[in-house]
Amino acid sequence: MGKWLNAADVLKNNAYLHPDKMGAKDLGRSLIFKEWNDRANRLANALLGLGLKPGDRFAAIAYNCVEWMEMYAAAVKGGLTIIPLLFRLTPTE
Repeated sequence: MGKWLNAADVLKNNAYLHPDKMGAKDLGRSLIFKEWNDRANRLANALLGLGLKPGDRFAAIAYNCVEWMEMYAAAVKGGLTIIPLLFRLTPTE
């Protein structure tokens, strides 16, 4: 029986099969699959290098941008859980 692919596997496969095709885009910039995969790998290694371990959680706050795609991919690659913080919430929310 085959193995199910997770988001990290899909990104890695697309970076291998379609390295120069656009993989993520926001209003200001875009990343090809190879760039996206490379940046996600570096971020995952940086987070693990800071002492996070697979299964840990980390929070992130950012505008709606292509960096979210990097953070989500890095979280999956590192076995981490990302907790997005919404900056538009009021203090009571």
